[in-house]
Amino acid sequence: MIELSIATDAEILEVFHNDVIWNAVASDKAPSKEDWEIQRDGEYIACKVNDVLIGVAVHHDVSGEAQIHFQVLPQYRKYYAKAFLNAFLNYLFDELRYEKVIAEIPAAYPNVLIFALKNGFSITGMADHTFKKNGIDHAVYEVALER
Repeated sequence: MIELSIATDAEILEVFHNDVIWNAVASDKAPSKEDWEIQRDGEYIACKVNDVLIGVAVHHDVSGEAQIHFQVLPQYRKYYAKAFLNAFLNYLFDELRYEKVIAEIPAAYPNVLIFALKNGFSITGMADHTFKKNGIDHAVYEVALER
């Protein structure tokens, strides 16, 4: 059963220090994962199944909309990513009363874009900035989901 709770610093670091996740989310200008500091401008939510950490999601309020970042540990993606996303969206829409959830997805990660689209998000545009990874500037999709 999916359980959501406010994430502890240890849980946030466990997820973001995972090599697969760090290698995906860190741009070329990011510090090393050891030097990365937790950003305190949003609420981090931990997802657990049977007391095992599955991932962490964060949301920031951007002009009354919830901008999200969603990270699931690689070994649990196949089994729990969709359920975690649904539980997190229910929290945002039902408990926090957001009407719109937004995210930015670099074009370098088509699997993430496909996951978002399969789960009800729509492409709303392209960001006016890029995501630089391995010396390449990647376009960034803007996606949204409304209820």
